[in-house]
Amino acid sequence: MAHDHDNHGDGVSRRQTLECMLWAGTGVLWTVAGGIPKSSLMGSAQAAQGGFTFLQISDSHVGFDKAANPNALGTLQEAIAKVKALPNKPAFMLHTGDITHLSKPKQFDDAAQVIGSAGLDVHYVPGEHDNLDEVPLKSYLERYGKNT
Repeated sequence: MAHDHDNHGDGVSRRQTLECMLWAGTGVLWTVAGGIPKSSLMGSAQAAQGGFTFLQISDSHVGFDKAANPNALGTLQEAIAKVKALPNKPAFMLHTGDITHLSKPKQFDDAAQVIGSAGLDVHYVPGEHDNLDEVPLKSYLERYGKNT
């Protein structure tokens, strides 16, 4: 199995693609119709046209402020604005890792405020940047892992 950083012959790795998508304030809308899953970028003409849909965002890295993305929180706000503008709301949103950049309480709080403004049921999967506490996953589990 290939790693995130591997080039798959097309010149772009999965991680590079996700990073670029997030810098642009976008995500993937998944539609399942007739048992067949299909993905499309938020805001595309094909997005949310029939069937069961859910939205996937990833790698928000709230708290990151380097040259690659000096305003990660602003980028997340742009992505959520696109979610709110969808003509048909997805059933739920899945955030697949790295909500924060350094697992700091304020980063989790800022992300929760922005993501919560979408008005969707949100499910989270932790990323390595959500696991930088002295006690592994402490901040993450306090917010998203109650009763687990």
